[in-house]
Amino acid sequence: MNKNHFIVHHRFHDNIACLIETLQNAGYSIRLFVILKTKTETYDLVEPIISPPSSLSSFGKRLFKKDLLAFIPSIRSVFQEYRVNRPEYVLIRPLVSGIGLVHFVFALWYCKKVILYSQSPKYRPKNAKNDFFLKLVLALPKTEWITPVKYRSNEAFEKQLSPHQKINYIQLPHNKVESKKTWFKNDVVNLLLIAKSQSYKNHTVLIEALRGLDKSRYKLSIAGDYSNKDAYTQQTLGKLESADIHYELLGYIPHEEIGKVYQSSDLLILPSSYEMHGYVVNEAVSYSVPVIVSSETGTKCLVEDGVNGFVFKNNDSDHLRSVLINILENRDQLIGLSENCKEMYNLELSPKGFLKNYELILGRKH
Repeated sequence: MNKNHFIVHHRFHDNIACLIETLQNAGYSIRLFVILKTKTETYDLVEPIISPPSSLSSFGKRLFKKDLLAFIPSIRSVFQEYRVNRPEYVLIRPLVSGIGLVHFVFALWYCKKVILYSQSPKYRPKNAKNDFFLKLVLALPKTEWITPVKYRSNEAFEKQLSPHQKINYIQLPHNKVESKKTWFKNDVVNLLLIAKSQSYKNHTVLIEALRGLDKSRYKLSIAGDYSNKDAYTQQTLGKLESADIHYELLGYIPHEEIGKVYQSSDLLILPSSYEMHGYVVNEAVSYSVPVIVSSETGTKCLVEDGVNGFVFKNNDSDHLRSVLINILENRDQLIGLSENCKEMYNLELSPKGFLKNYELILGRKH
């Protein structure tokens, strides 16, 4: 059986590393096509193929505006890849991009199944053009759409689809690392924030929620690069200082070392506003760390309030503060929530569970 599998991902993210490893362990031969490599990702599993540009990239910039989306690869080089390697499956993210559309055309011709992955284009505000485009694409043979985000706008969109069209909900897997969990190190609740220094990460809501709380009962560890001198980063650092909260900047944590951070953390907080999918929630649940998320982030679908974490009202620092006060006054409840995280991992986030669900999609008949 031909198990050649192309993955087209405009920029490699560590959050697809386990997906690649899972497919490789199942016997799939992976070729990963990207536009660029970065200095912050790990390329141990597969060496990405850097797609050469075509002369049409200038047209792509007028069409898509953003450079990563606008990049159009050499059509000849893409054709050669499909002609020589004859992949049976292709996973593309994002489709609405230069590299995505070029690969999509060849994939429809050469492949048995084309998988379109997104963090849910329907999660963002309603867009009639996107609706029409998605319906058109999903009507094509051999095409499937997968997303990790189950959200009410997706459910409304599903009702508009014909019976052979389908949204497949599937979580990106994460390798569970068995280790002894350390609870309440230094006799405090150890809070963890893993976030880039970008405005949609909503640092201010968390800072305001912690303002005035007893610093002897918690510690906030912040993982991410905050060395930039841009206005938002400087503003965030200034708010951290003026709020007089107990925090520590951990800096950038390499992918292979992030497990140690989770093992000594009691609670992950994702205050993001309108973030489509935060893979850190997948990581936290895999390490049996309960999570707090806002009501308007896609990853909320992984958090059941009071079962494996908590959900607070989007942009409501007072509500988040009340949740945190409840945790600080009853911190042992986190241990019970941690046990529920283990159950969710086995059902949805393990490589074994992912492979079973993914291969069902690969084999689904239209």
